[in-house]
Amino acid sequence: MATRRALREYAHAPMEHVTLSVPAASGFRGVVSLVIGGIGSRCGLSFEQVDDLQIAVEAALNSHPMTAEEVELDASIDDHLRIRVGPFEGSGSSSSERMLRVLVPDVRIVALGGRTWIELDVPLTGNGERT
Repeated sequence: MATRRALREYAHAPMEHVTLSVPAASGFRGVVSLVIGGIGSRCGLSFEQVDDLQIAVEAALNSHPMTAEEVELDASIDDHLRIRVGPFEGSGSSSSERMLRVLVPDVRIVALGGRTWIELDVPLTGNGERT
């Protein structure tokens, strides 16, 4: 129990970042899912919440053409778990946003540096769980 409490307190220290770049080939997408699972678990999210995040990122990767040969994932943790994944071609669509919102309510398609990214935002409560 003390270890879990220490992990939750660590997850809510000043903002932490995890950055991952993997080849865009579909064979490496499992690595992205594994990292998201570890981050979500570390933040104290339930199995179902972690699963929703993993499915949302997988859906984004499968439904949007990539602009680079690498998939980039950036996760920041403070009072929210924010996951940014991309870069994708085009400006995104409202239908893809709606599809992702079924899994993660706060989804944004943003343009950064001339490239399109999908951001997923999960608010965390004091005990690390999604609100």
